[in-house]
Amino acid sequence: MIVQKVMNISNEEFFEYIMENLHKELQRIVSKDLKVEDVKEGYTFTRHFKRGKQEFEVKSEIRVLDIPNSYMLVMETNGTEQIISHIIRKIDDDHIEDTYEEDIISNRFLVKLNKSMRSKATKKKMIQTLDLLEQEIMNRRNPETTEESDD
Repeated sequence: MIVQKVMNISNEEFFEYIMENLHKELQRIVSKDLKVEDVKEGYTFTRHFKRGKQEFEVKSEIRVLDIPNSYMLVMETNGTEQIISHIIRKIDDDHIEDTYEEDIISNRFLVKLNKSMRSKATKKKMIQTLDLLEQEIMNRRNPETTEESDD
């Protein structure tokens, strides 16, 4: 599923936000000593999950990291790949168009069926994700200070 959104942020702001959050997440799950410069194209990591009594792992790879143009993360578990990518087109210094894609590739029938049944909900969630991402970046740029008045 692909959605496109024009955002009121720069491509530099977008990738600064993505890299900062990715680095924090990787420090949490991989190593607190991980440096920002270690997070690059080709970087792989594994997360372990438990669902009830079942344990499984998700192997992830940063397949593309071409700052300030594109980013792709691929997560694989049980023969199913989930792909998340952003292709950024700079409109001007303060605006970008983000072509955001989420896809699931699997030979498993139930995964394919679930994917086709949830396409409308997935698209809505993806748009909400981009809206939230844009808002968080804009808030970082212009942090609002709330002051109580003594009227």
